[in-house]
Amino acid sequence: MRLRGSDCHDRSHFVTVECGCGEQMHMHETQWRKAEGLPIGSRCKGCGDLLVFPAGHFEGVLAEMRRRGWIA
Repeated sequence: MRLRGSDCHDRSHFVTVECGCGEQMHMHETQWRKAEGLPIGSRCKGCGDLLVFPAGHFEGVLAEMRRRGWIA
């Protein structure tokens, strides 16, 4: 699974998630903030697999991106 992030149409950052099948989706910060403290699951739009991310995973990705100066 590969992760990338940026700013999106709703002006929140997002992380691009790539499933093992190659399908790419992005998860908006505005979406996962609603589930703060909970694991997040999403079905792959390509193969239908359930992708599950532990609580705090996306927050950690954004923290690392900020540390590296990629986002503000």
